[in-house]
Amino acid sequence: MASIPGCSSQSSIDIASNLTVFAASSSFEAFQVIGSEFELLHPGVQIDFSFAGSSTLRAQLELGAVADLFVSANERQMALAYQADLLLASPRLIAFNNLAVVVPSGSKQVATLKDLTAPDIRIVIALPEVPVGAYARLALARMDGAPGFGEEFSDNVLNNVVSQEGNVRHVIAKVLLGEADAAIVYRSDLAGSSSDRIDAITIPPRFNVEARYLGAVTQNAPNLELAKDFLDFILSETSQKILQDYGFVEVAQ
Repeated sequence: MASIPGCSSQSSIDIASNLTVFAASSSFEAFQVIGSEFELLHPGVQIDFSFAGSSTLRAQLELGAVADLFVSANERQMALAYQADLLLASPRLIAFNNLAVVVPSGSKQVATLKDLTAPDIRIVIALPEVPVGAYARLALARMDGAPGFGEEFSDNVLNNVVSQEGNVRHVIAKVLLGEADAAIVYRSDLAGSSSDRIDAITIPPRFNVEARYLGAVTQNAPNLELAKDFLDFILSETSQKILQDYGFVEVAQ
């Protein structure tokens, strides 16, 4: 059988198998497409995704949850998993992401970053232990003292936070439901199925954060070879193009 680009082993092909992937919420739409492409190339294989905040997924692994592959939206959660001996080998870099502020489409209340400190503006971010929540706080802190922002800009923005969510999909849902005037999410969220219902405010590169997405096969992966195949496939040209289409920055080949 001819080799399949992006796959390291043929042992799993044509054998009915389930692959369980724990993946960061922000990868939801892109990974659904990548998973479907992988299944087409591997008859009989079904990928079962579990999407949540990276910190939640790592905690579940520590508590004994079974998964073949772990994909985290930041290095800290992956490092903690590695230190806890939950991973088979060192994680691999699979994509980059950045932050953006989202507002309801056509919003007049929040048009610039400075508007985030205006009275009665309802802001939603993720919890500090969730990667996008940690990144949001770091980006805001970088604005403190910058021209036009003021020394206490981040504190003033955080004072307008009305809710802190456990993953980025819950954050953006608050905006879509009209329960928030603005939220800090990933740039990739702008390319999802809700893109026509939100507008974006760009966070300049000097303040923005580079989110590094990492993937690793777990120590107790029930389907080890297939997990390795899928991780290779995520790094293939096909999958990297899909990630790019959904707003991620591809890893240089």
